[in-house]
Parts: sequence; C-alpha cells; structure tokens
Amino acid sequence: MTEQPAGEGREATSPTPDGDTATPPGLFAEGSVEERVNRALTMVGSAIAVASISVIGLVLVVGVALRYFMNSSADYATELPTYLFPWLISGGVIAAMGRGGHLAVDFFVARMAPARARVVDIAAWGLSTVVLIILTFVSLRLLAPLTAQVTPILGWPVVGSFAGFALAVVALTVQCGCRLVSSIRIGPVHAQVTTAGGAA
Repeated sequence: MTEQPAGEGREATSPTPDGDTATPPGLFAEGSVEERVNRALTMVGSAIAVASISVIGLVLVVGVALRYFMNSSADYATELPTYLFPWLISGGVIAAMGRGGHLAVDFFVARMAPARARVVDIAAWGLSTVVLIILTFVSLRLLAPLTAQVTPILGWPVVGSFAGFALAVVALTVQCGCRLVSSIRIGPVHAQVTTAGGAA
C-alpha cells in the first residue's frame, strides 16, 4: 500500500491500493495537465511491466518444461528473458514514479516551514529534471551505435533491449517535469510537522 502524506493546502489521503494506476490524490492539482500526463505514463509503465513479466514467466516455464520432460532446450528460453528484463525494470520504474511509490527521505523537509519546504521541493525536482534531460540526450545518442550490435544467441539487435532504458529515462524526465510544475503551483507533498503539537 502507498500512502501519501498531507502537505500545505492538501487533505490527508487514504492508502492507495497497489496495482491502481490512478495518480494518488495530493501529487497534482486534480484535472491539471501534469496530472493527466502522469496518469497516462503510469498506465503505459504498468502495461509494459505486466506484459514483460508475463512473457518472461511464460518463457521460463516453457524452458523448464522442455529441459525436464523432453531433455531439450530452446534458444529463446535462454536469451529472451534477459532481453526483456530492461523493459520489465523500466515499466516498473515508470509506474512507481507515477504513483509516488519510490523511497523518499523527507524527515527534514517535512519539519520545515511550508515556504522553505516549497523552495527545497522545487530545487530538488528542478535538479532531477535537469539531470534526467542530460541522461535522455546521452541515452538517445547511444541508440545508433547499438543498432549494429546483436545478441549472441538469437541475433536480435541489442538496441531493442536498450530501448527500454531509453524509454524509462524519457518518461522519468517528463514525470519529474510534471512534479516540478506541481511543486511550483501547489507546493510540496510532504507532511508539515510542527514542533509544538505533532503533525499539522
């Protein structure tokens, strides 16, 4: 379960069920462009993760069955799971980012005054967005050289596997940009804790 704390001008929300692709309340202004973009990317990431793990699981089961019941093997059973693994990780990362599911250490930020917490939040998301933009350009430049490389068993282009990472970087860049805009518009998500009487 993922539970979003209340922040400045936001109401406390109930836990979000795992597997729910909807954007948890509080991350964005309801109905905003950034909220809709984040929800779309979360659905895409979830679909990629589910499809990847389904194919990987099926291929592994087939490979085990061939080995133990027919004393044979299939080339794709050895290499396909490795080929799809970056897509599985990328889909999960995109979905987790969209739902605010990544680990966050907000011990100090949650105890700051709302105005200071807002500045820190904007700076953090701004820096993350800039770093991801740079990483996006680097990963996209690697696509062309990888088109000439193939996997050792099936002879598939390596770029097909690497493209999962490139997609994740692009999606995370957009998602971080959306969180930056949200931080500027409605403030941080962190719970504000007062020293006198607990959580505000």
